[in-house]
Amino acid sequence: MLLLKDVSKSYDQAPILQHINLEIPQGAFCSISGKSGAGKSTLLKIIAGMESPTSGQVFLDDKELKKFNYPDLWGKRFSFVFQNYFLLDDRTVKSNLKLAQRKISENALLSALSRVGLRSELLTQPVYKLSGGEKQRVGIARAIIKPFDVLIADEPTGNLDHQNALAVIKIFKDLQALGKTIIVVSHDDDFQKVADQKLYLKDYRLISASGK
Repeated sequence: MLLLKDVSKSYDQAPILQHINLEIPQGAFCSISGKSGAGKSTLLKIIAGMESPTSGQVFLDDKELKKFNYPDLWGKRFSFVFQNYFLLDDRTVKSNLKLAQRKISENALLSALSRVGLRSELLTQPVYKLSGGEKQRVGIARAIIKPFDVLIADEPTGNLDHQNALAVIKIFKDLQALGKTIIVVSHDDDFQKVADQKLYLKDYRLISASGK
């Protein structure tokens, strides 16, 4: 379970998030939407332990996040799909995937590509030769080949057409069926349709999606 207790975040005294209280049960699918600049990405980074809140606390399974060892947190508990890919352009797709899981078979790598709708021959391609949508899907494949309990995704379908976006949503739902917790920030209404928790960031605070 993830728990945020009265979390606030500011930069140079400018508020980004204020008094965020959120409980996400294990195995839940949580979708967070909101206008650009509302603080959605900052909220995800705080949930993932990539940024510290200015005030408040974040807990994972009743243990405060800051008390975890970072390698344990990111090696076993969390996986992240970044909005801007964070791929190494001069390396191959295979090399980028192995950054997440070095000891992994070729078949497992090919299976990860197939799950996100990519051709097997792309495994040996350098990332700079890929389209934006292909890079996005490589980023998703990299996130799901490593061990994790919680998948956190920042606009995971932002560069995909509708058909491929639906395929990604199905992947996330399949992972949820395996007991994984899914937390997604997206403007895509299809995520709101499948999520258990539908939240909206407005005026630095979280409200239910129906409060838009």
